[in-house]
Amino acid sequence: MGEPEEPLLRLGVCAMAKKARSKPMRAILERIEEHGGIEIVVWTEPFVYDAPVEEWPVVDCMVCFHSNGFPLEKAEAYVSLRSPLLINSLKEQWWLLDRRKVSMTLERVGVPAPRMLFVNRDAPDDPNFAWTPTEEGDFVEGDDFVAIGERKIIKPFVEKPVDANRHDVRIYFPSSAGGGCKSLFRKVGDRSGQWNPDINRVRRDGSYVYEAFVPTGGIDVKVYAIAPSYAHAEARKSPAVDGKVERDANGKEVRHAVRLLDDQKRVASKITSAFRQGVCGFDMLYTPIGTSYVCDVNGFSFVKGSEKYLNDAAALLHTICMASLRPARFLEIWDRRQEEVAASGDTDDVEDRRTAVRRLSSAMPNAPSPRADGVSGEELLAVLIVARHGDRTPKMKCKVNTGDPALLSLYHRWAPEDAAAKKKEVKLKRPRQLRDAQQVVAKLVEELASSTESSDLASSAVDDSDERKLKLMHEVLQEGGHFSGLNRKLQLKVKKSAADESGLFRATKLQAIMKYGGLLTPCGCHQAEAFGRDAAATLYPGGAAGLMRLHSTFRLDFRCYTSDEGRVQQTAAHWIRTFLNLDTSTGDITPILFNYINIDTKMLDEMPHAVEATIERARARIGELSALGRAGGGGDDSLADGLSFHTAGKVADLQPAVKAAQGDGSETSGAASDDEREDKERDSLVRQSDSPEPAPRLLSRRQKKPALGESLYSAWMRWSSIRRAFLRDEAVEGDSPSTAFDLSKISDIFDSAYYDTVHNAHLRLPQVVELFAAIRQFATRVVPNEYGGLPTRRLKIGSTICAPLLSKLTKDIDKCLSDPSRPGVVKEGAAAGEAASDDDGSRTFRRAAVRVCGVSDEAAVPPQNSFQAEEEQELLFLDVEEAESKGIRTARRRVLTRAYFTSESHIMSFVNVLRTAHLLDNKAAAVPLVSEEAEAHLAADYLGYLSAVVIRVLQAPGAAAPRVEMQVSAGASLDGTGGCPALEPRRRLDHPQLTLERLHAALRSCEEYGSKQINWGSVESSAEDLLGAE
Repeated sequence: MGEPEEPLLRLGVCAMAKKARSKPMRAILERIEEHGGIEIVVWTEPFVYDAPVEEWPVVDCMVCFHSNGFPLEKAEAYVSLRSPLLINSLKEQWWLLDRRKVSMTLERVGVPAPRMLFVNRDAPDDPNFAWTPTEEGDFVEGDDFVAIGERKIIKPFVEKPVDANRHDVRIYFPSSAGGGCKSLFRKVGDRSGQWNPDINRVRRDGSYVYEAFVPTGGIDVKVYAIAPSYAHAEARKSPAVDGKVERDANGKEVRHAVRLLDDQKRVASKITSAFRQGVCGFDMLYTPIGTSYVCDVNGFSFVKGSEKYLNDAAALLHTICMASLRPARFLEIWDRRQEEVAASGDTDDVEDRRTAVRRLSSAMPNAPSPRADGVSGEELLAVLIVARHGDRTPKMKCKVNTGDPALLSLYHRWAPEDAAAKKKEVKLKRPRQLRDAQQVVAKLVEELASSTESSDLASSAVDDSDERKLKLMHEVLQEGGHFSGLNRKLQLKVKKSAADESGLFRATKLQAIMKYGGLLTPCGCHQAEAFGRDAAATLYPGGAAGLMRLHSTFRLDFRCYTSDEGRVQQTAAHWIRTFLNLDTSTGDITPILFNYINIDTKMLDEMPHAVEATIERARARIGELSALGRAGGGGDDSLADGLSFHTAGKVADLQPAVKAAQGDGSETSGAASDDEREDKERDSLVRQSDSPEPAPRLLSRRQKKPALGESLYSAWMRWSSIRRAFLRDEAVEGDSPSTAFDLSKISDIFDSAYYDTVHNAHLRLPQVVELFAAIRQFATRVVPNEYGGLPTRRLKIGSTICAPLLSKLTKDIDKCLSDPSRPGVVKEGAAAGEAASDDDGSRTFRRAAVRVCGVSDEAAVPPQNSFQAEEEQELLFLDVEEAESKGIRTARRRVLTRAYFTSESHIMSFVNVLRTAHLLDNKAAAVPLVSEEAEAHLAADYLGYLSAVVIRVLQAPGAAAPRVEMQVSAGASLDGTGGCPALEPRRRLDHPQLTLERLHAALRSCEEYGSKQINWGSVESSAEDLLGAE
């Protein structure tokens, strides 16, 4: 008689019905039963609530986990009574319900997490987790930070309720970015977040965790661990970007399985062990530079829709139960399973299935075309974009000399204690500072209006000549509603100081400088979004759908860099919205700024001191050349050629333009004078009336207002100040243009006329239209030649200005040349979790992902990246099996994409470098980088708003090396017809003989050449060398 069969193990499942009866749970339990040896027992939800624990089924092992409404205490009583083997410990599940306890546990076991601050408005309930209740007076909230004692978290930061069952999370952004917060919540339809521009103060209705915001490039990673040795990871679009849930054709959220690194797997092992959760999910923030942080631990979680995970989970749970309770039976089942796997290994059949999957996937409508540029099989390796910012308002400044006590007091409120003694200036740009300044200036203007005859005010506080400027300052501070920090800045410079009775130096005379304008317009936003759509549709195989397929499957190595100017950052953010197909309906770009944009002022904004004097001399020389077009000629052909890159006859166009500008300047002054007289009339009426409103007769004449919130007074002052700066005070009739005019102001006149032509066409100002027609002829020649006249000067100045950008671009191209089949990928042979070193042997390194938000001169939106080392290689890749299921044969291959947004000086200098780089070649007949046709167009074009250079690197099958192509767009049209100008189409730029190696060598040579100029401290020059023959 044989031995009796060993009874089946009983695996109990005790959870809320929504979880216990879910599709993935049922699939896993069915697979566990199929493995044999285990019987499944599932508690019903009413039974859990109603039946006493003594009546609960007796089981050998138990899956029991908390979700909202689950009676965890009752489950603990059952475990004490029956002592089953627990897959997930119940005691530690209490920890998971409090985000503070989760954070403390992660810290104890050495798991990286964002920096946190706890505001405790409740007492501790567990001796293992002690915290001190926060007194209301200890918690300090500023405009851009929260703090308790010496511990401070600076915006952007994340606010989470300590109760893990609450999912109403907020992300607060700094005032320098316009403030506001993103509210995150459980998915409702296709939304999981909402932008709240007016919410800036944190909540005080309970205990909260404040967590430093970690930019992730718009990607969240969710990890599903089973026991200490298994972890499955999926990535999805972060709800912090635009709050829109990406869903597939079946209505499910789009997620992709990704391969974890060894150190990330170790984190998963630590978490399952520390919380004693056999099945545990957690959220990981993975930065583009390769750093990981755990921001939430969720407890028992299953993957949805992954057959591989369901099979793995069932096998592992079966193994845990059998190996723990029936080891002999476990070994028998394990041996049989191994034999079955070995016997069924039909590799030919597997290969046939994989081939079929690829064939079916390539037939999908969103699959990218294999053609990259009209050449069959050619593959896109890299896209590099250098672009100027979009349409902006004119940049202006207003200076006032004053000794008014209120302004002196304003200075001392915001200045360090020793600032007056050292004559340090103070820059006011934060909202609280500007609100303070607004109140001071408003009071001063009111006093001036009521006491214009007061001798003490007139003589000691504000000079008569500055009264008008002070009024303008008041107008500017009132414009645009709340302060965003993006378009206004008040500088206070000490002109005189004296020691008081205590010996402390105090300022007695100040110069107040208001800088304003330069803000990206709605038209500029539209242009940036149009450029983003066009780039997505035309630069990648398969168009926008192909780009999204690359991005969603982690095959797009994308980074975006900007200067710290607000208009440049905003341009990049609007471009990214359409380039990456983010939701454009919400209107918010602040989360995009913090998730995708890296600020590098040195690379994209700084003007080296070595080149400043050279540009000034170039401007002076332009003034001399502008006199050459007088009747009878007499101009030097070589100088004229240097001025315009055209024939000498083109210089003759400048003299009529100067005369027209002079005439139109007086006409503009006359038109503005009408506004001035009207403004004085209004002031008179206001002083005589109790009401601040103008008389109805004046109001009717002002129904048409200037665009974008500019007041009529500000518009008049804008033109008045430009005209005064352009016309030299001591000019007399017969003077040369360089004597009669300050030609460095040509660009200001052009900007202002262009702005009014585009945005204020509804005001019907014929003088402005005439002025723009004249100044356009002048400015499109003068402004480009400020960066050098002859090719050699353009090369010298351009290389000096763009040296850091050229260095970065050569590193981008290095990635394609060193391993053209896989740019931006960890090289074979590198250890798991470790980036390979570059070809030159220099090592990459990981930079801190939690960065402190700073404030720049115009706007500091994302924090400053001041790194100079190589970029970290991205390490997150699509899981191999996931890639095969989607028909992707090259999961580790990436399209390197870099976008650099900058200003006029850098885009013009960069184009000049491309046009003249061949002059550094020692060969007598060096081939230029740009074609003759492109050179002819560039000589005539003006690189306007959103002008751009695009470089693409492509690889043909069997080709020895990749090829390169370059395109250029002159940016916004200058037709001056009103309305938002369209962007000029891109033209082919590269010379037919240009190779990638040649471009790489030329850019490197120019970068070295420019760096030498910077190190020498000046760009050597003489009058002849600037614009004349060399």
